[in-house]
This record gives sequence, structure tokens and C-alpha cells, in this order.
Amino acid sequence: MAGCVVAALLCLSFALAAATVALADRVGTINALAIMAAGALVLLLILLGILAIEARRHRRLAIQRARLDRELYRAAALSIVPSRVPSRPVLGFGLVALGALLVLLRRSDDD
Repeated sequence: MAGCVVAALLCLSFALAAATVALADRVGTINALAIMAAGALVLLLILLGILAIEARRHRRLAIQRARLDRELYRAAALSIVPSRVPSRPVLGFGLVALGALLVLLRRSDDD
């Protein structure tokens, strides 16, 4: 895989060099280099925007998962309180919450 990445970067470098030389024939060397640099800057800004959107989505999902975990822990704790006998619906809800927690903990991090 690393060899493929290196080959792809090498091909990209040669393609950019060829585009710069072809552009230099039309608009001059300095202008061609400035145009290629501006294109790379625009591409960088687009990629940074995509990464920022992805990071924001991951933070939002982490907040939702943390809130769900707190609710599941609270429901599980309510179902095992020994000082009073919980009603059947509360006990059933606690067991369902505990099962959901077990499912969430067994999921892979790629989900």
C-alpha cells in the first residue's frame, strides 16, 4: 500500500510539473508558478473545510453518545436500587437499557 501511495504521489508531481511547463509556454514562468500555487491553495482550503465539517460531525456524535450513555447508566441504576422494589416497567426498562449499553460497547469504533 505504501508503494502505491509513493507511486501516486510521484505521478501527481510529474503531472503538476508538466502542467506548469505547459502553462509557462502560454503565460510565462512566473505567472504559471503563481497560477499553480493559487490552485494548490484553493485545493488546500477545500480540504480544510471538509476536515472541519467532518470534525464537527464527530463532535456532535460524541455528544449524543455521551448523553445516551448517561441515560442508560441512570436507567440501569434505577433498575437495581435495593432500597425499594422497582416496578415491573422500570425493571424492564433497566434491562433493555443495560442490553442496549452492552450492544453499544461491543460495536467497533468504525461505526
